[in-house]
Amino acid sequence: MKHLFLDTNEYIVCALLTEPDHTPETLGNIEEILDSGKTTLLVPELVKIEFSRVLADTLISIEKGVEDLKKKIAESYPQTIKRDKNDFLKAADDLFKKRRASSINAKAKINRLFSHPNTNQIKLTPDIFLNAYKRALSGRKPHDNKMCSGCCEATHVINNDCIIFESLISELSCKDIKDLIVCTANIKDYASYDKKNDKHVLHEDLSSDIPKGITIKYYRYISEAMKTEFRTAIPKKEQNSMVDIHKYLDMSQEFNRYRHAAKAFQEETIKWNELLKPSIEQLNSFNLEGSKMASMFGIINSIFSQKNKKEGSDDKKDEEKDKDKE
Repeated sequence: MKHLFLDTNEYIVCALLTEPDHTPETLGNIEEILDSGKTTLLVPELVKIEFSRVLADTLISIEKGVEDLKKKIAESYPQTIKRDKNDFLKAADDLFKKRRASSINAKAKINRLFSHPNTNQIKLTPDIFLNAYKRALSGRKPHDNKMCSGCCEATHVINNDCIIFESLISELSCKDIKDLIVCTANIKDYASYDKKNDKHVLHEDLSSDIPKGITIKYYRYISEAMKTEFRTAIPKKEQNSMVDIHKYLDMSQEFNRYRHAAKAFQEETIKWNELLKPSIEQLNSFNLEGSKMASMFGIINSIFSQKNKKEGSDDKKDEEKDKDKE
């Protein structure tokens, strides 16, 4: 019998489509694995509590981000291609709508997982809380070693990850468990990198506290565990359903790159205009002076022309007088 632990973030990425190959249908595949009777899902009580809060907070964050993106598009979209603006705005709306719909679908599947006959729910007890507090005080993983920022007199503050891990230890210590599969995307607090085998493994602070005789396998994402441990791949149709979401994300990123490039070009133009301003003013001054000089030369030339004409006329009259005398 395999025992599977999924950290809160694994449920979140499936609910909100934040990683490739992770959708609500992935959770349905896990339910099928539990149905086989060969795997037990371990669910600490805090994971259930944390999931609802994190899901709600993340949805609010996504909605705010989408609204900010729409505002930037509406204000900064190039007028030369303004007919495409509505496509961008609709795509931005779809980013949130798809995730909200996905979260509703995922919550129903997760509730079925939590109440499945082959799921062991681990109740939070005073002993678990005390052990988690001791772990935090010692600074051992999965504690992040962040210091209290003046909110209390304690040097270290207990965190959710410590409670979740101590809940696992409590379950593993009183049950006959041989194979444990741990899935969490939180590699910073749960994992270390094994250079020799070129992969992440469960951090030594954690693996050393797991009872002897239990085989531990660590995966960053549930999709990796499903392919390796359960020979279950994500169907292509599920992958294709995410293509449009990533396309819209790419479009918004491309728009941001265009907007930043346009802003940089505008700033560069202003800079060069400032640099060239004295030269342009000097050139205009030269042109003005040149125009004055050209006008002056024209007047002088006109005077000399009139003088020459007059002298030529006088010479002609003298010649005619000389002829008359002869």
